[in-house]
Amino acid sequence: MIPRTSIDEANKHLQQLYRHVEDLESTVHSQRETLLAKDRLLQQRLSDISSSKDQEIESLNEKLHASERTVSILQEELERKNQQINSLQHNLSRVKRVLNFKDDIKDLLKTIEDAEESLCLDEGDTDGLLHFYQMDVNGATKKIKKKRYVRNGHQMTTLENGTQSDVDIPQTQNQSTRGKEFYL
Repeated sequence: MIPRTSIDEANKHLQQLYRHVEDLESTVHSQRETLLAKDRLLQQRLSDISSSKDQEIESLNEKLHASERTVSILQEELERKNQQINSLQHNLSRVKRVLNFKDDIKDLLKTIEDAEESLCLDEGDTDGLLHFYQMDVNGATKKIKKKRYVRNGHQMTTLENGTQSDVDIPQTQNQSTRGKEFYL
């Protein structure tokens, strides 16, 4: 048989083992409860973060759509402004071309004024055509000389009864052959 002291020691040992198992079970249970609480807390945080992320994504999508609309409006405005610029540049080139003829137009107007002073219209001329004949004091007709005005640069030269082959137009070294001719 087994001695009693050994049985008592074995019982003590089993009781200690039983208490230790109970302690371990309570520790496992408390750790399980703690882990479940932490899991619930983390789930709640994850849910909050997810909803916050969804709200932020929604907000960013709205901002993106608003920015896209703004970009579209700005692109349309840019296209309109570019068309205006092209139109203004076209108009500017027209004005520059007209201004290139400014001196010529002044000279032409001066020539017309001089011609009006030197020529008269025949009273019977209903068409307003210029006649190159007029009556002299004795009643005889005389021929009015045809004048040719030649513009070379800013100078105006008057040539009487001349043709282009009759007269050489002097040119300076700096001037191009931009001479304009007006006949009256």
